Amino acid sequence: MFLRGLLFLSLNVLFWGLVFLMEEVELHAGHLPKRSTKSRPFWYVQDLSIFVWGELVGFSLLSFVVGYVYRPSHAPLVLVATFIGLLLTLLLHTLIMSTHRVANSHYPKEGELSWNGVLHIGYFFWQLSFAAYLFLLLSVGRLFGELLALTVIGYLVYLACLVLDLKRSMLALRKK
Repeated sequence: MFLRGLLFLSLNVLFWGLVFLMEEVELHAGHLPKRSTKSRPFWYVQDLSIFVWGELVGFSLLSFVVGYVYRPSHAPLVLVATFIGLLLTLLLHTLIMSTHRVANSHYPKEGELSWNGVLHIGYFFWQLSFAAYLFLLLSVGRLFGELLALTVIGYLVYLACLVLDLKRSMLALRKK
């Protein structure tokens, strides 16, 4: 179980790294704007707390716990969690595509999705499904002790980063 937890944590880091690598590829290929302080804001993965600390640290903790606690008998919960993850991912993507958000490497222009954005949607779906699965386990009393602590810390790290980025207006709507 511990090794499976480490495997899931490693896969999270690998998948996150692929998103980051794809951003670099797109940047060097000229598909994303170069860094500039003179133009309107454009955020890269490393600029946002939610992408660096929230996803890399918070989601890694959740991934470890999922790998550790998963049992084939949890299949109905996994199915529900996957549906919740899909629904939330589609909702967030639709919201971002339909609003005037500050551009970032995932959504470089209004209504446009980059290749690293496509990878990130897959990554985010996977992680939202994991978060939902752990929440469902928590709600039926199947998470406790150190695993519960790691889950709560993972959720709190992600939420704290989200709040921090919102307070710094890094996820704000931009003026037309």
